[in-house]
Amino acid sequence: MPTPDPPTPPATGGTEYVLRIEWARDRPPTCHVARRHDGEIEWLEFREPDALLRHLWLILDGGPGLR
Repeated sequence: MPTPDPPTPPATGGTEYVLRIEWARDRPPTCHVARRHDGEIEWLEFREPDALLRHLWLILDGGPGLR
């Protein structure tokens, strides 16, 4: 499955995240998070939902939260 094109950066100049979830019959879902900051794109893979939630909590903790 090809990775989707990340969205254009927000007008605020902040960091934008994209979530992709892969479902397969023979294995648990895999979550991917893409981060774009200063024109660079970084894909992170999480095979366990708890790991993804911990990562998102670290991003949001102390920040403005989700919009």
